[in-house]
Parts: sequence; C-alpha cells; structure tokens
Amino acid sequence: MKRFFQQWLHSLSYSDPIQLQQAQIMQGILLGSFLASTGALIVPFIAPVTTAQSIGIAIAIGAAIMIFLGALLLLRRNYFKLALFGSVFGLSFFLLIMLLGTGLADSGAIIFGLAVPMALASLLSGRKLTFVMIGVGMLGLIVTALAEAFVPQITGFAKPMDKNYGGIIGGYMAVALVLGMVLSSYSSALSTALSSARTRQTELELLQASLEKTVAERTATLQNTLAELKQRATEQTQLLEANQQQAAVIRELGVPIIPLGGRRLVVPLVGQLDSDRLATIRERVITAVVQQRARQVLLDVTGVPLVDVYMAGELAAVIAATSLVGAETALVGINPDVAQGLVGSGIDVSRLPAFATLEQALNS
Repeated sequence: MKRFFQQWLHSLSYSDPIQLQQAQIMQGILLGSFLASTGALIVPFIAPVTTAQSIGIAIAIGAAIMIFLGALLLLRRNYFKLALFGSVFGLSFFLLIMLLGTGLADSGAIIFGLAVPMALASLLSGRKLTFVMIGVGMLGLIVTALAEAFVPQITGFAKPMDKNYGGIIGGYMAVALVLGMVLSSYSSALSTALSSARTRQTELELLQASLEKTVAERTATLQNTLAELKQRATEQTQLLEANQQQAAVIRELGVPIIPLGGRRLVVPLVGQLDSDRLATIRERVITAVVQQRARQVLLDVTGVPLVDVYMAGELAAVIAATSLVGAETALVGINPDVAQGLVGSGIDVSRLPAFATLEQALNS
C-alpha cells in the first residue's frame, strides 16, 4: 500500500522539470489541506453552537474539501494554472472559516497562515493573483470583524476555553513548515533553472564561436573564389581582346591589298565571299585608296569559284564606292561562272573594265 501511494505521488506527467517540481509541491499542500479540512469537520459538531449553525459550518468546510479535491484532480490532469487557482482559493476559504471559528483575538496563527496562499500565488503565478489573494485575505478579516461586532453568535465556535499556547505554537509551526517547504523547493527549482540557464548559455557561446569560425572559413573561401573568378574574368577579357585582334588580323589577311607602281592596288580574292567578307573588302579597299591615293584598283576574282547575284551586287557596290573616292576599278580573272553572275545581277558590264588575267591588266 505504501509503495502504491508513493508511485501515485510521483506519477505526475509534466514535461517541464521545473513545473513538475512545482506541481509536486502543490500536490503535497493540497493533500495536507484535504486532510486538515477533513479533520476539521468534527469541530462544528462539538462546538457550542446550534444544530443549524453546525450544519452550515460543516457545509462550508465540505465546500473547502471539494475545492481541494477538484484542484488535485486538475493538477493530476496537467491543468497547472487552474489547479493553482483552486489551491490558493481553497486555502484562503478554509483559513477564513477557521478564522471565523476562532475569532480575531485568538487567530494569530491562522492570520499568519493566510500568507501561504499569497506565497503560492506569488511564487507560482505572478503579481496579479498575489494581489487578488491579498484582497481576499483582507476581505476575510473585515468580514470576521463585522461578524464579531454584529452577529457574534456565528463566530468563536472553535475558540479555546483557556489559553491555547499549544494551538498557537502548533499552528505557527505548521504554517512555518508549509512556507519553508514551498520556499525551499522553489529556491531549489530556481537554482536548477539558473544552472540549466548557465549551461545553455555556455552551449550557446560555444555554438556561436563555432558558427563564427564556420562563417569566417566560408567567407575566406568565398573571397578566394571571388578572387579566382575575377582573375578568370580578367583572363577571359584578355583572351577576348586577343581574339578580336586576331580576328582583325585574319580579316586583314583574308583581304590582302598589294600596292603596285603607278598608284595601282591589287586585291586578290580567294574562296567563297560572304556578307561579312564583302563588307570588309569594301571598307579596306576604300581606306587603302584614300590613304595611298590610288588611281586604279584591280579586283582579282580568279580564286572565287562562284559569284551569285548578291555577291555581284556587293562587288558592284565596291566598284561604285572606289569611283567616288577617285579610283577606277577593274575586275581580273573573270571566268564564265563569274561573268554569268555579273550579267544576272543587272550590272552594266559594258562600262566595267575587265581582264582575263592579272598580266593583261598590268600591261594595259
């Protein structure tokens, strides 16, 4: 039986260890209050009061017992706040009944006992409930004082007939033990909470240091990566510039311009002529004519396999542009396919100087 009771006392299921310890304290107070109020049920029946008064007092004590049982049930079902409210109000109600039974003059220990629900409210709930319990205690003292003044027959039913030193000392000891148990347990819970907080603070500091180290390492890695990317970007820019320069050189080499005596220029064309190359030919020929003050440009198309309508039109544009800057243009190395392309383009070939070979053009 004892083992079962101990298991029942320690079967509270609160996840928070601090709240679990507070719940165990409250459970002990509720059980002690239940036993005390149950034992007090005999007082109204042996006190010098009427039967009606005895029944009324017994009902009041029974109400306090039900409050304690309800609070204990709520506490066992993890309704901590509701159980706390029931505990402090039940204690205050029971103590006020005892205060009414003994009277103000002989209620030193009971008045001191009103500090118990106030202490519970202050330690376990907060300021609001504490002030409420102070108000309840003050209201009980005022009601008792008024009852002694105007309805004395309902007060003092439990008043001792002689000096009750044992009751006073015993009451004081009971109240002091309850308060001491509550305050020491709360102090232990507070110390545990502070120790846990310090441990967590240390863990957080270590975690923060680890995070700072990780951030520093990753920042250094990112900086190195950015430096490599910048270096690669610079190298790519340099390569692009080199490619552009090479492309310009290739374009120039793809359209060679050979100066001859008598302010002549020979432009040998080899391979297929596309739009980009034709634009380069036009630009380079005009620039060379202006720079070298050439009078004649020989476009050697011997190496061009085919001249379509578009190419013929572009060659005609080159011829027209060179004439505008003061040079005469002649076509050299015209084969039958090139001739057909020129005729098909609609160019007036009758006015276009043309030579079958470069030798003929140079000897003309």
